[in-house]
Amino acid sequence: MEKVLLAARGAGVGDVRRRAVKHCMWIFCYRRATQLHVARRADLSGASRKFI
Repeated sequence: MEKVLLAARGAGVGDVRRRAVKHCMWIFCYRRATQLHVARRADLSGASRKFI
């Protein structure tokens, strides 16, 4: 019985950890995307200023 509980607990911990990693990766990717977007907009505005 204890082995089953330990296995279930281990699976639960693994699942939570996996979810946390997915969540962190999503946040990381989202932040990188927004930073790239902001940088790109800054480049575009800078380029348009050069043309004027």
